[in-house]
Formats: sequence, C-alpha cells, structure tokens
Amino acid sequence: ELYASCNADDHSSVRENLCKITSIDEYVHDYKRLVEIVSDGAMRSFCFKRLQMLSSSFKTHITANNIVENEAQNSLLGTDFYRTMKVDNHIHLAAASSAKTFVDFVRNKLKNEGDVVVLENGLTLNEVFCNAGLDTDHLTIDAFNVLADYSVYQRFDNFNGKYSPFRSAQLRKIFLKVDNHLHGRYFAELTKIVLARHEASKGHVSATEMRLSIYGMERTEWQRLACWILHDWPGDYPGKVLSTHNRWLVQVPRLWRIFCSKGEGTRSFQDMLE
Repeated sequence: ELYASCNADDHSSVRENLCKITSIDEYVHDYKRLVEIVSDGAMRSFCFKRLQMLSSSFKTHITANNIVENEAQNSLLGTDFYRTMKVDNHIHLAAASSAKTFVDFVRNKLKNEGDVVVLENGLTLNEVFCNAGLDTDHLTIDAFNVLADYSVYQRFDNFNGKYSPFRSAQLRKIFLKVDNHLHGRYFAELTKIVLARHEASKGHVSATEMRLSIYGMERTEWQRLACWILHDWPGDYPGKVLSTHNRWLVQVPRLWRIFCSKGEGTRSFQDMLE
C-alpha cells in the first residue's frame, strides 16, 4: 500500500491511502469481463486490422522520412548506438552465460579438476561423468542441449530442462546451484566470467540485471545467498560475485503448493513469506 502523510487541523499527522484496493468480487468480475473481450471474435478481427493499418502507416513514415531522421541522428554529438548503455534484464543467472562459454567451462573443469569431490556422497567430477556415460567427446553445444528452441514454447517442463546439461539434475546441481558440496564455487566462477566480459565492454557498453531465486523453503536461504555473493572466492576468479555492470535482483517463484506439500499440514502461506 502507498500512503501520503498530511497534517490535520489539530496538527496531528494523518495518513491517506493513495491506492484503492478493490475487493475480490470486483477483481473477479473485471477479470471475467476482460477474458470475454479478448475472446470475442469481432474484437480480435478489429484488433488485427488495426495492427495491420498501424504497421502500414509506420512503413509509409519510414519511406517518406528516413532521410530526415538519419540527418537528425547524425547531428547528435557525443553519442551513438555503441556508446549508449544497453541493459539486459530478466536474465536468470543459470542462463546468463552463452552455451559455448558454459561448455568450455565444464570441459576445463573436467580436465583440470576431475579428481575434486563434487557431491555429498563422495563422488568426484570424473566419476559423475563416468556414471552418466559421458566423456570429453560428449562436451559439445548440441549434446549439452541447453539452447532454447521451438520446443520450449508454452512448455515450462522443456524450458526448465534446458537448465540441466544432458538433462542431468546432478550436473545442474554441481555447476548451476549455490547450495551444493562446493558451496557454489563453480557457479561463482562461471558467473564471474560472464561479468568480466561485460566489464571489458569490447566495442560496446552493456550491463545486466541478473536474477537469483529465493524459494521460501527455509529461513536460511537469504543468508546462504548473501554469503555466496559476498564470499571472497580464491582461484583463477578471485573476489566477490559483484560488478559495477550488474544489479542483482531476487525473485520469488510461485511455489506455494510445493512448499505446502513438503510440510506436515502445519505450514501456512505466512510461514513461507517469513
């Protein structure tokens, strides 16, 4: 809610709610009306024709005035498309790196840190790949199957599967999770590679708004996430997972049903929020 404070006649402070919150009945009524409008055949035909007319008008404008607009653009001093800051937003951190960067990173770790224990049951990185029937010959972009394509359209199950190399939950936990046996070291190093490329700004100026998730399953999630970001990581990519070219955003997925199912019937939605 949004409030404004003002002084009453008796010099006391009065808070006025600037936002009117509708009732659930009014919300449901308006929602049903909106669904009826967008489902109406005549309305959809009208909107389609209107969009076609607007598209034609824009093409006419470009044909008639492109020279004038180009001259106005060229007269601007001290800026151009490459000097303008571009911000990539709504980037899930697990999908921030390119497929090639991710594959090269995994190949490098398998080559140089194959004997490192990466799971709680004592398995090393080499053993995880051997148990999955994989070796360095399988480390290709196509085999990783992490590129978005037509199969993810309106299919959240396929979309979510793209975050798991070889559709393996173990590899996802090892390389793309904060809470694992390595305390998220591989994930931090991969993230710092991505951030370093933005900081280098080779031929362009870009920044990001990367997203991390808080699932609300445990009260310690915020603490673990903060420790992961602020940890002074050693090795080839030292320092904290911070950058002047990135702003961290925290998202809370709608997982109330899963949260409730993991309890014993005593959990409430307020518990999840807390």
